[in-house]
Amino acid sequence: MREHKEAVYENLRDLNLKHRAGRIPDGGYPFLKSSLQDEATTRLAEIGRLEDKPPRRRAQ
Repeated sequence: MREHKEAVYENLRDLNLKHRAGRIPDGGYPFLKSSLQDEATTRLAEIGRLEDKPPRRRAQ
């Protein structure tokens, strides 16, 4: 599960780099970013439940 979380974070980094380089249009960027952040939040919550710790909230 941690590997999946790391893959989501890597995808977020790639998305940001591609957006800054102009390869991701402004119109689609917010949706893609939000989707990946939601997935990361879900993974952190799952890991937190497994470790019996409360999940960290994502920064807005």
